[in-house]
Amino acid sequence: MHAETGKKHLLLGGFAGRVEGYTTSESERLLSIFDSYVTRSENTVRWQWREGDVVIWDNLATQHYAIADYENQHRVVRRVTLGKDVPVNKDNESSRLLIKK
Repeated sequence: MHAETGKKHLLLGGFAGRVEGYTTSESERLLSIFDSYVTRSENTVRWQWREGDVVIWDNLATQHYAIADYENQHRVVRRVTLGKDVPVNKDNESSRLLIKK
């Protein structure tokens, strides 16, 4: 559930390695399906930068992927994280890192 809106959402990003409760091959297939959905053009925003622009997105519910297509133009990036909320699942359990041994 999203900490602010209370709505269900699925946050994956490039760091998602496996879906708990599924085999490796099932997880890979599921993650591929999810990734193909979030990267469809109707589910993305492509910002056309102009001098002075500031863009803000919700890291609790947004997958960010920067495209280096600004050639030799000067680009300044400042990242700021506000708050301390950690994404939670449907049972209100905090996200955690599972390390394979």
